[in-house]
Amino acid sequence: MRKTRWVIIEGCCLSLLLALPVFALVGVFRDAKGDHALSADFIERYKSVKDEARESMSMEPLLKFRSECDRPEEIADLEIFIGKAYNHQGGFVDHEKSVIHLSNALSYALPEETYLKVLMWRGNSYELKRRHDDALKDYLRGLLACSYHDLSGGWPSVDRELIDANGPGVRTADGSGDPPQEYLDKHRDFRRFHDQLRLDENLLFMRYAFIEAIKRIRADQSLDSVKILNTLMEISPDRARYASLIQLIEGENEGRPLP
Repeated sequence: MRKTRWVIIEGCCLSLLLALPVFALVGVFRDAKGDHALSADFIERYKSVKDEARESMSMEPLLKFRSECDRPEEIADLEIFIGKAYNHQGGFVDHEKSVIHLSNALSYALPEETYLKVLMWRGNSYELKRRHDDALKDYLRGLLACSYHDLSGGWPSVDRELIDANGPGVRTADGSGDPPQEYLDKHRDFRRFHDQLRLDENLLFMRYAFIEAIKRIRADQSLDSVKILNTLMEISPDRARYASLIQLIEGENEGRPLP
């Protein structure tokens, strides 16, 4: 059996863990303006609770805070935060608890990118608990989700000259003091362009990571294509995807997608 490629750093204190940028709130759900839907009161309370957790060297303040929340967008954010903290390989690790909280998060209609990250983290926890079948399902769920996006063009390229020539330009106001509609439309067009560019880049990274994870489990557990196919049939009725997904898994993972 091939040795699993994990590096676990023991002894990282919780106070350092809670100070890391990776353990900031996710801001899962967005409002109509595109801003996160977390209230100012919730954010202030969260900061206080995180300080309390750091000082006490315990996750209990965060768990108590979670039990007091009732808005779905706040609960989902905290479930992801707590699940990620228990999952993080250099932190306050408890993979059984990580699975519980990340599973709770998955009960919400998460945005696509967040959904993929949670599947990856939960799959990692399953794998480190030697629950390989469950890990494989999560990795295949992630790869399946990526397959619904057209990533055939590879890493997206950006024509900087074209952007400079056709971008929204300098904001100018008409007599009313408001920017003209043409500026607003172009600004919206280019914001959507940048949002899609970032989405494509993230999806390419996630697809690569899911394929690598599946290959790792397949090698460690000596799984054949029949096992992969049977697992796909368990998680999805979309038979049209089976062959292409197995082809991705069996072929060369086309390198880490860098620009």
